[in-house]
Amino acid sequence: MDDGVLVSMLLQMAGTTADAGERAAFNAAFREAFVRLGSATEDNVDAAAHVEYGVAGACAYAPHGFAGLKVRGRNILLTDVAHAIEDLPLPAQVRAYYPDLTEAEWAAATRVITMLLQSLDRTIEPEDRPGPG
Repeated sequence: MDDGVLVSMLLQMAGTTADAGERAAFNAAFREAFVRLGSATEDNVDAAAHVEYGVAGACAYAPHGFAGLKVRGRNILLTDVAHAIEDLPLPAQVRAYYPDLTEAEWAAATRVITMLLQSLDRTIEPEDRPGPG
């Protein structure tokens, strides 16, 4: 059931500085909203269990990292996974589902997915660095 809760939660979280306790509460609510949106199939429950909102991805242009959706317990933002997928040619499995999909259309689709995820990330500034996680 698409009640708009999941997208509203993500947009709210992307615009705030949350401490570890607030992120833990968000992650529990996120998992519930994710499963409610997609149904409680094994793959949805498993996906929700492997993703969290947290801090990751420190680099030269963001030395304190980013807050965003990431692989649970890992320093891997979903945005970075999407960036890696962008570099892949159209997979045979996708071509089997959509035989008329072109490489250009694949590139456009993966770019939009990356940008949507990136829109939920936030650069962490030293003064608002959340606690661990």
